Amino acid sequence: MTRRVSAAKAVLRVFCALAPGIAAVLSRGWALSRPMWVEAHYSRGVFRGISAFISHITDGFPFSLGEWILVVSFLGCLFLFPWLCLYLWRRRRQARRLFRLAGAGVFGLGCVYLLFLLLWGFNYQRAPLSQSMGLELPSASEDLSGELVSLCQALARKAALLAEDPEAAPGPRTETSEFLSMAGEAYANLGQEWAFLSAGGQKVKAVHFSKAMSWMGISGVYLFFTAEANVNIDQPSFMWASSACHETAHQIGFAREDEANYLAWLACSRHPSPAYRYSGTLLALIHASNALAAADRGAYLALAAGYSPKLRRDLDGLNAYWAGYRGFWDRLVTSMNDLYLKGNHQAAGVSSYGRMVYLLLAEARRFGI
Repeated sequence: MTRRVSAAKAVLRVFCALAPGIAAVLSRGWALSRPMWVEAHYSRGVFRGISAFISHITDGFPFSLGEWILVVSFLGCLFLFPWLCLYLWRRRRQARRLFRLAGAGVFGLGCVYLLFLLLWGFNYQRAPLSQSMGLELPSASEDLSGELVSLCQALARKAALLAEDPEAAPGPRTETSEFLSMAGEAYANLGQEWAFLSAGGQKVKAVHFSKAMSWMGISGVYLFFTAEANVNIDQPSFMWASSACHETAHQIGFAREDEANYLAWLACSRHPSPAYRYSGTLLALIHASNALAAADRGAYLALAAGYSPKLRRDLDGLNAYWAGYRGFWDRLVTSMNDLYLKGNHQAAGVSSYGRMVYLLLAEARRFGI
């Protein structure tokens, strides 16, 4: 009888340890087959309410609270790791204690994953943005080189005109936090055309350890546990606005990277500030010209040869900036991000950022650029 009771307790412990993970996997699978339900009830409803509530708290901090939570957590892990190794070594023959410790670890990971889904992750299962906006995406089998040339030429003309504006990039006296939070104004303007794209006025935070982000190849990040949009301000200042609008897109529930990039362009293009319009146009031009270079190298070289001197200097400066940070950490974080995106049903991984071009082409076909 005692053995049966012990066996039942062991089974119960295993089930309790696995329960949060099982609940997360099952709910994610359920959401995958119901994108319209996720769109209507989670992304535009539950998530917006949760995000607004958390932001109401974290916006009270003038710095990125999430950044400092990560820094403290990292330092804490560095301190605790040797202690944990020593604990496991001393109790390596005490199977029951190790089993319980492993169970606690599995339970904790399951809870974190379930929390991730509730606070943010279900947005990966929402309906495609193109469907919500009534855009018809080009198929991958189409020859898009001609349309890409026209798109890049239109974007290059816009960028060249904006580049000459003295207010096209934040100056040295610009109040950084105020400038970044103008992304909310960009989405307020966008919300007048599409109500579901309006932002709730949350702040965008400058990252204190921005140079560390550059070493990792990151221009911005949305931290779901504090609902904060964060921007790397060590990168060239003319890219701050598009990074702020990209992270704000995540903040309002658009998880897919191609959609966040497209919304960054769209929001910036409607902004009254020349700095925002220039930043968004550069973002669109960079991805569109990269796609053109892959499709027709000769057409890309002809396009690039016609860039205005100021536009060429900015693009060359941006390339030189990121080239200076390429290395081990950049490759490591890129690989981790690739796995993360593929694990969230973005099959193209880190290449999905560039897939904003399909949305740009769909916009050009319907409205023009």
